[in-house]
Amino acid sequence: MKPLYLCLLGIVLASWLRAQTVTLQFIGANKSRQYEVIIDGASYLSADAVGDGKTKMLTMNNLSEGSHELALYNAGTADKKRENTLYKNTFQLRKGYDVAIVVKANGTVSISETKNEQTAVSTGSYNAAMAMNSSDFDHLARSVRGKLMQSAKATTLQSAFENTTYYFSTDQVSHLLAYITSEPKRLELAKTVYPRVVDAANYRQLNDLFSNESLRSELDFFLRNTTITPLAGASSVDNTSAVTAPVAVAEPKEKEEAVSTQKQNEVKSPASEVHLKEVDVYNGRTPVSNKTYNQLQRKVKSQRTQQGKVSVLTSAFQREGSYLTTTQLRELITPITAEADRLTLTKLAYSHTADTANFKTLYDLFDDRYSQMEMDHFIRSSNPNTKVVASNAYAYRVPISEAEYSHLDLKVQFQMRQPDRVAEIKKAFSSHHYFTEEQIRQWLNLVTTEGDRLALAKLAYQRINDPTTFASLYDLFSNEDNRKDLEQYVAANRF
Repeated sequence: MKPLYLCLLGIVLASWLRAQTVTLQFIGANKSRQYEVIIDGASYLSADAVGDGKTKMLTMNNLSEGSHELALYNAGTADKKRENTLYKNTFQLRKGYDVAIVVKANGTVSISETKNEQTAVSTGSYNAAMAMNSSDFDHLARSVRGKLMQSAKATTLQSAFENTTYYFSTDQVSHLLAYITSEPKRLELAKTVYPRVVDAANYRQLNDLFSNESLRSELDFFLRNTTITPLAGASSVDNTSAVTAPVAVAEPKEKEEAVSTQKQNEVKSPASEVHLKEVDVYNGRTPVSNKTYNQLQRKVKSQRTQQGKVSVLTSAFQREGSYLTTTQLRELITPITAEADRLTLTKLAYSHTADTANFKTLYDLFDDRYSQMEMDHFIRSSNPNTKVVASNAYAYRVPISEAEYSHLDLKVQFQMRQPDRVAEIKKAFSSHHYFTEEQIRQWLNLVTTEGDRLALAKLAYQRINDPTTFASLYDLFSNEDNRKDLEQYVAANRF
């Protein structure tokens, strides 16, 4: 009988050790905005969640594999009546997978799953290095939680993330970063620990930690432009949309090839002498002749004002059938002092670049990281064969992606008070994004006061992807004086 008892106990313990974890994460919940999550009839309150700042968490290890019912309600009054269902769905809990349920301040819910440590080790989905065990992780989490000052919490995490003997799963990083209230500091720490993450393919799940769109974009830019060296004994993590981390990093392949090509060019001749022997590198996009390039360079140098130089380059970069190498482009654009002008010219030059594979080497022309991000977004959104001619001079103003616009629109729609809604739209039109006429119209229609609508329309004119379509927005103004005011503004600031 005793051996049978021990056998059953062993089975129970083994099952418990392999149990899947369901994590409830509440972002932005507070005393005035509390939520109740019901899973299979069991109640979980945001008020009972643990964490510092805007993000709090609850963890469950007692759910079985299979389908589970999920519902979200406002926490309600003292008698906890569940009147309005904010969200209702089912989710699957699979063997070897953990589930994260994120409830945001506006009541939206996202559900994701990741392989847990036991499965990852057996299938090789994690790198060979093991994530910190539960005991050590709990000790670290308690140490961070025990610090009274945010600066002390951040210092503790910085030390842990830089410790070469520690490795973390994405879920562990998410849990630890939730203790940091400053989102820019969260981002800084997220970048620091990235080379020591065992499941880098899951790292984009950290986006939910950032309510600021620019920080989410910066994290995405960092991941797409960072390649981590596989941890000891591991095969490479498939992160094809990723790009260079501060520790244990490898240069992106494109950059290595670009540097190699540049070195070849430098050995053979300066930019003005790159031509016949290397034509095969350009896939048929033959660079202009040395004579033509030298004439252009002299014409730019002869201009006494920055405006004159920009004008000459704009015309050159719009000339159909004319291609320049990235080395030549660097020489031409570097003398332009205003970064905004550099960005505009670089976008314009993209479709007239002979060696497009090397184009990303021009990123160092920009000191502002947002300029680098906008350039990167432009390249990903562009067809290398797109022609930018004089009749389509605004092709470089690539509109915001549908996904990013939807995220911003959700913020706008969530604002109940007009002043808050106007402020949210103003923030969007003050960003580095470009918008279509339709997107601008959609937001302006939400503004009830024509005076506010006029102020936002003026702001939007600078961020419309095609200024020639802006006049169609004039019908949003019934007041003739406001319409004339906007027409005069456009005339005075015409591109």
